[in-house]
Amino acid sequence: MPRAPRILFCNAYYHVINRGRKRETVFHNERDFRKFLGILKEESQRLNVQVAAYCLMSNHYHILLKTPEANLPQLMHHINGKYVQYYNRKYKIDGALFCGRYKAFVIDEENYLIRVVRYIHLNPVEAKMVNNPDEYEWVTHKYYKRGGIIKSSWLLVNSVLEKYSVINGNAGKAYREHLREGVDAEVEKFYSAKKRLFVLGDDRFRDEIMQNYLNRSNCSASISIKREEGVRLYNKIRTCIAKKCGCKKIMLDYFERGGNGSFRQMLFYVMRLVTMLEYKDISKICGALNAANVRNHCYRFRKKVESDRQLLEIYTNVLEELGVTKDGLTPLKA
Repeated sequence: MPRAPRILFCNAYYHVINRGRKRETVFHNERDFRKFLGILKEESQRLNVQVAAYCLMSNHYHILLKTPEANLPQLMHHINGKYVQYYNRKYKIDGALFCGRYKAFVIDEENYLIRVVRYIHLNPVEAKMVNNPDEYEWVTHKYYKRGGIIKSSWLLVNSVLEKYSVINGNAGKAYREHLREGVDAEVEKFYSAKKRLFVLGDDRFRDEIMQNYLNRSNCSASISIKREEGVRLYNKIRTCIAKKCGCKKIMLDYFERGGNGSFRQMLFYVMRLVTMLEYKDISKICGALNAANVRNHCYRFRKKVESDRQLLEIYTNVLEELGVTKDGLTPLKA
């Protein structure tokens, strides 16, 4: 029986769960926990993924994250792969560590996000490992209970705390009160069900997901467009970037250090943002060396834009000219 396709779209929230094979221990000591968190931080920063919450238990983990670039499979491939390599080297074993495919539930941000945060943070309590999440080290509860601003490039705590501020005005107090209410019956029933759609949301949200990402004609269940469409969009994007950057289109067809490098990287990044094609397809369309080459240039461009105001202005103008938003959700016609 074929696997159910992943539901992938920009700025989606996912609750990812993975367990050890045969429910065996995957985190034996503090070093193991810290190693996994180090990998999670490193890969989240590299792939522009934001972590809203996590809880590491001895034989499984929970991660709540947001993917601005619809790249959940790439993230999880690197996180699980790197940790398994570390684990097998350390304990001198070979073979699978986790029990097959990780579970990834799409979360309705408006109605269920803070309820899932609560579910994750209360996991050690529900497992009767501690009486209070304050007593458990490997959970993001410690960042939420403060209620203040968290300076972090990979944790999305501040944005989630804003939702608590709307409830009470005091984010930390609202969070703690919400936590004391315990896991609500609806969420508990959803995660306990043996057969379920991998979407946690209200009727409107589920219908939208079903209609847009789980129809039969879209077997990949993502907003990635066909490669033929990508070629046509490439020409449109290439023309637009050349116009806004004040250079000839041919200048975007090769990489020149210190010259057109940032504009070439912008071409890769906008292609990925608008089309959501795989890096390997973009590399073929744009004439890049390989998928890794495209991915690295996208990462470098994102870093440049954070500190280069002139480049940010050009990039913003390009998106406006193309008629797309920065999150890439507005469709662009070829």
